[in-house]
Amino acid sequence: MKKIKLITGLVGIIGLGATTVVTSCSNVKPTPKPKPVPNLDEFRIDASSEDALINAIVPFKTFANTGNYFTYNNVSYNKSTISKVTFSPKQNDIPYEAFYGCHSLLSIDLANVAHIGGFAFAYCTGIESISLRNVTAIDNNAFFECTGLSHMDIAIDNSIYQLIDSTAGATFGLPVTSTENGYLHRVNDEFGKVSATAGNDGGLACGDIKFAENVNTVGVAAFDGCTSIGQLDLNRVAIVSENAFRYCNNITSIVSPSLMAIGKSAFSYSGIFTSINLTSAFQIGDDAFVGCSLLAAIDLGNRDSEPEFFGADIFQSVAKVGNVTVSDDWGADTSNVKLFLTEKGLPEKWTINGQS
Repeated sequence: MKKIKLITGLVGIIGLGATTVVTSCSNVKPTPKPKPVPNLDEFRIDASSEDALINAIVPFKTFANTGNYFTYNNVSYNKSTISKVTFSPKQNDIPYEAFYGCHSLLSIDLANVAHIGGFAFAYCTGIESISLRNVTAIDNNAFFECTGLSHMDIAIDNSIYQLIDSTAGATFGLPVTSTENGYLHRVNDEFGKVSATAGNDGGLACGDIKFAENVNTVGVAAFDGCTSIGQLDLNRVAIVSENAFRYCNNITSIVSPSLMAIGKSAFSYSGIFTSINLTSAFQIGDDAFVGCSLLAAIDLGNRDSEPEFFGADIFQSVAKVGNVTVSDDWGADTSNVKLFLTEKGLPEKWTINGQS
């Protein structure tokens, strides 16, 4: 009987860096190697599972987002292990919720990306820097609650968006290429207004925010969920629209002497600021400051009587308020003032002009 000689070789699994042993007969033709697949919609990802490390070019269509895990080649990778993502030159679209909840993601290279889908990087609290060089479309809440964001940059010739820096550009209303204290602005926004830049709900901002001198209106949901805002200077702003700063829960202080109209839920669940100047406000929508749990002092200013256009539950769940400042004309009868503001959601244990 004729003996068949066996050979043993190593065949690498493309993209995973692991190996497998294959035994074959000498007279059996080897299987041809598959031709490389063009990188039409791929990205490079660094992640790990319990059993393997992945640092590979991965076809985006095969990388499924399911709950707390991504799945590739039937191996699940916990989102918490993903730290860096680099997209190929031809990957210019980031799908809806693509990296939702990847808390350990620190670095993303969006140099060639044109479109970012809704909630694509929502709750990626570890991201520190974002490059929007060629981005021309951002969908709703794409960067919702990216708390760690501290730096943004963009191409100076981007035709859709520009960065306004609060320390230099805002003073002159000029765009900048990078900022650590500023916000993303839509180039064709109507004069005097800052609107949402992430679709119709949310935007991008980091550090301390000061608006250009010509800005008098902050639009609906313009900064909804921008949790990396620190100090907020609204010195010349007269109108803050519905949900404009909702869930901006790291705002440390607000300058607001010119605010005349505040929309529904405009500052709800926002920040750790302890005082608010409402001396110019004649209209405040429902739930405007609901959940601002550290608010301790409210200045309602020089009024002859109770405001006519204050909505319901404005100060609901604002438990730390110790004093409300009002004019002597309105505050002469403290019982009426207390009744009015208690109906707006304030708890009963606070003083008027420092007096019970």
